[in-house]
Amino acid sequence: MKLQDIYARKASINLKELAHDRTLAFQVQARLNSLGLPVKVDGLWGPLSTTAYQRFAKSFNYPSNLITHEAAETLIECKAIPGFDRRREAVLPEVAAKIMGCTIKEATTNLPYIVESLDKRYLLDRLTLIAALGTIKVETGGFRPICEYGGDNYFLEMYEDRGDLGNNQHGDGIRYKGRGFIQITGRTNYEYYGRKLGLNLVQNPDLALQPETASEILAEYFLDRRVSQAANAHDWERVRQIVNGGMNGWDEFWGAVLKFDAVIAKW
Repeated sequence: MKLQDIYARKASINLKELAHDRTLAFQVQARLNSLGLPVKVDGLWGPLSTTAYQRFAKSFNYPSNLITHEAAETLIECKAIPGFDRRREAVLPEVAAKIMGCTIKEATTNLPYIVESLDKRYLLDRLTLIAALGTIKVETGGFRPICEYGGDNYFLEMYEDRGDLGNNQHGDGIRYKGRGFIQITGRTNYEYYGRKLGLNLVQNPDLALQPETASEILAEYFLDRRVSQAANAHDWERVRQIVNGGMNGWDEFWGAVLKFDAVIAKW
């Protein structure tokens, strides 16, 4: 069956039935992909294809669980999806959640902040977005700003009286432990990013745990250290080294890069 058949017959097909028709599935995926939606074109209809179709259907007020003849006609003829920005929606929250191992709620909440923070610094391109999401997955174990793992004794041992981090007051080792999407540490970093963002992170370091602030810090970090240039040169090892200082978490990072590369359409 093809979309043209559904339209000509004024028929409809449930998405569950569509999964058993590889010819139709391939055609629908190809049309969604051509419209910029992140879907693999292979004729194998699964959750990610369903998510992409539902995003299409939402813009046209079509049912989300079936392809009506009206939806078939639109899929055949439309040139763009109203209200869809392929840069800002290059990866849908449901897709990000699956790859990053987080809840859809976390992805829905945090993904727009990452996109906005990169975009306002002219860093929002496909490969930099992949680098950011891969980095977040490794650094947080999901998709949420976190505190560095460890107890007070660990932070005192690792960071107290560290002049290279600007920790010059009693308790700075604990106070300025790692936070956020990329785990900034030390009084100097909290002063620096607070100044850049117009926030008093020195007095309120837990602000770095707010998704919007954590996203802004990550984007500033990427800008300062030219992470975007490394990503666009496909130097993924360099991307990891810039953030981590080494190659810790490389396997997880590289796995995320490959998965996002497969689902984020070029723009």
